[in-house]
Amino acid sequence: MGGMGSLGHRERVGGFVALGSLVIAMLLLFFPTGARAQSRGGRAFRSLEVREIPDGWILDLRFEISLRYLQHSPRGHGTMLRIQVDQLDLSGAFEPDSPRELLPIPAGTDAPLVEVAFDSSNPDERLVEILFSGDFEFTVSQGEDLRSLRIRVEREGAVRPKAALPPEGTAAPTGDVDPKAAELLERAQLAIRDGQLDLAIALLTRVLESAATPGVGGARRRALELLGVTHERRGQIAHARAEYEQFLSEYPAGEDADRVRQRLDALITADAAPTPELRDVPPSARKAAAQRARKKGSLSPEVFGSLAVTYFRTESIDETAGATFLRSDVLNDANVTGRLTWGDWQFRGDFAGTYDVDLSDTGRSDDRRFSRLRLQAENRERGLELTVGRQRRSDGGVLGRFDGASGRIRVWDGISLSTVVGMPVASTSDSRPNTDSVFAGAAVDFSDLWIEGLRAQIYGIGQNTFGLTDRAAIGGEVRYSNPKGYSFAYFDYDVYFKVLNTAILSGTWFARPDTDFRLLVERRNSPVVTMQLALQGQISPDLGALQDRRSTSEIRQLALDRLLPIWTGSAGVTHRPSQKYQLSGDVTVTYLGETKTNADVPGTEAVGPDVATTVQLLVNDWLLEGGVGSVAVRYYEGENTRALAVSGYSRFRFAKQVRVSPRLRWEWRDSVVQGGRSSLRPSLEADWRIGPVLLSAEGGIEWVEPLPGSDDTRQSTYFVQAGGRWEF
Repeated sequence: MGGMGSLGHRERVGGFVALGSLVIAMLLLFFPTGARAQSRGGRAFRSLEVREIPDGWILDLRFEISLRYLQHSPRGHGTMLRIQVDQLDLSGAFEPDSPRELLPIPAGTDAPLVEVAFDSSNPDERLVEILFSGDFEFTVSQGEDLRSLRIRVEREGAVRPKAALPPEGTAAPTGDVDPKAAELLERAQLAIRDGQLDLAIALLTRVLESAATPGVGGARRRALELLGVTHERRGQIAHARAEYEQFLSEYPAGEDADRVRQRLDALITADAAPTPELRDVPPSARKAAAQRARKKGSLSPEVFGSLAVTYFRTESIDETAGATFLRSDVLNDANVTGRLTWGDWQFRGDFAGTYDVDLSDTGRSDDRRFSRLRLQAENRERGLELTVGRQRRSDGGVLGRFDGASGRIRVWDGISLSTVVGMPVASTSDSRPNTDSVFAGAAVDFSDLWIEGLRAQIYGIGQNTFGLTDRAAIGGEVRYSNPKGYSFAYFDYDVYFKVLNTAILSGTWFARPDTDFRLLVERRNSPVVTMQLALQGQISPDLGALQDRRSTSEIRQLALDRLLPIWTGSAGVTHRPSQKYQLSGDVTVTYLGETKTNADVPGTEAVGPDVATTVQLLVNDWLLEGGVGSVAVRYYEGENTRALAVSGYSRFRFAKQVRVSPRLRWEWRDSVVQGGRSSLRPSLEADWRIGPVLLSAEGGIEWVEPLPGSDDTRQSTYFVQAGGRWEF
């Protein structure tokens, strides 16, 4: 067959091949690799979900790590959006594989996205950068939890979906609207406008349950129409038709009935319309065809991702020791997603991994790493989700990456139950599951039950390693958001060790449109207490070997002796006097507690309080239109160290495809342990985008000059990297 039939066949085959390839790759995970190298952190991004709304798009960025939104710039509109976030240590330490991680953009989306990146090149800040194809208006907020951000993108003249919201107050006066139902209807309409369609469906369902008698009450009449609109916007055409038909059977007359009848006729006509033949169509047309097929409930496969190759070289030159190679290697990176949508079901496979080829003569072997290798099945209409494979979580008490399975089911409107079972992954270089350690946990999530914007989770989790109780914890988090601010609280308590691991309280208050305030209070153990802390300072390679020398109670005490409690408090403010300028300041106080001395390992004394103060000025349209410039001054006063750092950063485009990013950092440091020194580090990064190919290069040098009286020596270090990335 030709035309659309053969295209549909090729799409289905392509989708199954993509998912099949990911299954094969997952099987390869369980074969050992001969090389082991230094452990790396992995990926910060998890996924990007794009939803169309009447005035633009909703972008839901999901992360593998926990973070809180701090600020973004520019405030109103622009071609480049920079979002500053604070990384929260809820699931163990995390350091990204690369100082700049790019997230593949989903296939088939018409959102004006060119690039989405997580930038950790500056040690003092973490940035999410989004490059648009033009000048767009946007707003940014914390997402549904501590692992997501929500960006609303708008522009005048954006393409609107065919399902427009009905005018307010158009329900026929067939009965009085109960005040509670009226409130739910208002919340549902706001949710639809903001693109929160799952929340809208839940609210409208509650209205229909409270007004179950057909033909009675204006609340039921309006809820049925809005429910049909919501399903239509989600692409669930069969559900939309069912709601519209139910509406007309109960309310056949009226202005709203005429409106619903027109929508129903449009759906029936679009579903019956013949599809023109497509021969030798370009990829963009295939993606559009896949979108149309998905909206009709047909099988819709998508494959997208990126392949990259980057060369790194770093060399240090000391005035006494001479030149030393620190790094010379080629990093091959693959990030591939296969997605298959069939009605309300979506099946997804993700692979993210690297192969590092060492070119130096230091004796380090090549290294293969898998940070993500998983299959996922999801039905959002029913609230079902199942993920199997290598994955990372930072909720439910899970401490980072693991090999295993996790699932979630909605048991009631606003209430869902999740479970997880797996084997911890200590390093992404480990290609076989660690069967010596197993954990299992469960959590209950609550959403908008009593107060709109209030979400919570409670969990319990246990871990066993070599037959010993490694971790047994309970905990939870509470999040609340409204137009005036965002706040959350989190705690984790180990019932086996009888120790509070983590307690965090944070809030952001939008005092005025141009000013907001931030506050954070935290107490945590670094790292979270587990029985494996007892291995610090021991000759035993694992807990199994340590049990041959120590009793369980002795091992438990060794672990408790290694606990390092840390108290942190920070306060910050951001002020935007205009669209062009943004000024922010933060003060952070940190206190490190002591660790105990035992027969094997000496303890450490308490340190602090240490105080760090940062002031930053950010300028939009710097040098060129769409450019951004930033200058930050940071002063650190600690018990053992004093430091002053001044850093400058800018990013601007010479042409539409060429972008340049110069950086400069100067630091003065006086340390009791390391001595005094000053350093200067200039660097320049440039990238050139040619269609789906991104070519990039960066080079820089750091000069270190010892202060008078210091034992340090003068040294310089240069670094270069260059590579290319193909996005598909």
